[in-house]
Amino acid sequence: MMDNPEDQLREYLDNLIINFIRCKENYNQLDELFNWINKNGYETVRQAEHFYYLVFYNFRKVLLLELYKLYSDREDRTIVDWLCKASLHAHNLNLVHIDPWIDDEEKNKTPLRVDHFREIVDEHIKMIKSQSHLINKVTSLRDKHYAHADKKFYKKGDNIDALFPIKWKEISLLIECANQILTKQYEILFNTEYSTNTLSSGSIETVLKSTRAFSRIRKNKKLLYSGFKPLDYLRDDYEANKHKGV
Repeated sequence: MMDNPEDQLREYLDNLIINFIRCKENYNQLDELFNWINKNGYETVRQAEHFYYLVFYNFRKVLLLELYKLYSDREDRTIVDWLCKASLHAHNLNLVHIDPWIDDEEKNKTPLRVDHFREIVDEHIKMIKSQSHLINKVTSLRDKHYAHADKKFYKKGDNIDALFPIKWKEISLLIECANQILTKQYEILFNTEYSTNTLSSGSIETVLKSTRAFSRIRKNKKLLYSGFKPLDYLRDDYEANKHKGV
């Protein structure tokens, strides 16, 4: 039972979006790693191969667990649960349709009828149901490997992925599905357009580019013959020794 449906559903939606953005940030970092490998090969990654394996394993684990929390019908706070509650309390909500073709923020908003809102909710629930086979894969990985030590699968280790295979493009579908639903519902309930895109000052690509740049410098014979010593820049006390002339 909700005492103040609009405020409570807004807060609920805000929290779902915060969780989704955390999920999407993990996805974006891994996507950068895969794009780098596809474009540049493994040479730079091999310089810290174990580190990047840990990045892949842990980011992917967090990503799948966060997707499970957003989609699972066994959890208390999920996208589907929010949609059902929003539909139930629709008559208590200030629902607005925003016309994307009108730039004027004062003129592009019109009231959204409750029956039309419920049609949108039904369509969003159908979108989620259409991904049920992928959600089941995520749930299986969570149950059998990431969250529990299921004795039937314990000895499989990382090979459990072969039993419940989920491709990167399938994970992308789950990300896009959640993104479409959450941004649309935010627009309707908060009466403003919203984007889940985030700007990051640092990323895996930044680390890879820096590693590749330093590797190229170390292999530049012209620089080495001129007396340039790349290894000096790896020293923790580089700044102190630079001032001493070492």
